[in-house]
Amino acid sequence: MILLIKYFRAQDPLEKGITRSVMNIMPGGMLLSLCLICMFTFRGSTSKVIVEALFLLLGAFNISG
Repeated sequence: MILLIKYFRAQDPLEKGITRSVMNIMPGGMLLSLCLICMFTFRGSTSKVIVEALFLLLGAFNISG
């Protein structure tokens, strides 16, 4: 929420871009860490492993781009 307020109040395009990229990295890191925790903690069926791998790729994509 703080980053969202900071994003809308920023006048400088560079500051807006940095804030926006941090806002994208945070959910990606959370998704990546939760996916890894679930993969190593719980054993599941093939479909669960495939869904976890997709979430892992989505989190990695959010962090990188």
